[in-house]
Amino acid sequence: MEGALRSAARFLLRSPDGRRGECVAMNPRLTFHRLNWKWSLPGLVLIALLATFFNPPDPDVTSGEFEYVQRVVDGDTLVLGTGERVRLIGVNTPETKHSQKPVEAFGKEASAFTKRMVEGKLVRLEFDELSSRRSDGKDKYSRTLAYVFLQDGTHLNAEIIRQGYGFAVSSSPPLKYQNEFRRLEGEAREQRRGLWANAVKGE
Repeated sequence: MEGALRSAARFLLRSPDGRRGECVAMNPRLTFHRLNWKWSLPGLVLIALLATFFNPPDPDVTSGEFEYVQRVVDGDTLVLGTGERVRLIGVNTPETKHSQKPVEAFGKEASAFTKRMVEGKLVRLEFDELSSRRSDGKDKYSRTLAYVFLQDGTHLNAEIIRQGYGFAVSSSPPLKYQNEFRRLEGEAREQRRGLWANAVKGE
């Protein structure tokens, strides 16, 4: 890092008389009294960019409106870099981590799919007004209920259902994306995707 900044500064510092095109090499023996450097605006910008490149942001910290996914617990539960546990709303996947239930069919595949989609990546959370009114936006395990979107706009909750790794959960009154989720589940059933591959037609 220090070498990169020193090289950049070598070509971005100007002499006191402000002559353009004349570059002055850094000399650690020169004191402030002998030479008063003047930084150019492009030089400051480049130095800042170099500092950002060599010192990437901590993934455990929120980046703007996006959150870093530290790990995936199972097909419908995530843990953010902040330690917050998030339960995908409007979708259920087969159990793999329930203390009172065995691993369900296609549960491991669903967990692996969600892991491929979001673990180690940035996501945006969207909350449902209905669940927020009912339970302060959390389930009985104190997990935050949310829709999860990837940086490219992919809706994780919907994609899990569309690919056949989970099924839609109905609520009355309906959740925001409930109709869309039910439509996607119908398509997955019809196409025999994922956990619907061995389902009897008409189930």
